[in-house]
Amino acid sequence: MEVHLEEKRQAAIDKRLAIIPKSYRKTYEKAVARKSMRAALKAQCLECVNWEKSEIRNCIALGCPLWAYRPYQEILQSSVKRRDLGAESTQN
Repeated sequence: MEVHLEEKRQAAIDKRLAIIPKSYRKTYEKAVARKSMRAALKAQCLECVNWEKSEIRNCIALGCPLWAYRPYQEILQSSVKRRDLGAESTQN
């Protein structure tokens, strides 16, 4: 049963690889080979937005458990300010 499941998984991976843009195939392959959690996160987010990198930054799926960890997001100014304030208070 285990072998059959692995064969099905490989077939599903091959099917997806056929439709993934070439520039993102290495990321996907790294993710499915369990070599990188970061690659898995990137691949999932990219797949969710139809491989449009810019759409990840503008993601509106606020209920997604990966939203806070999504790649390519801009640092929010409020986060930077809080971090800077925290650094100042420890220096005094």
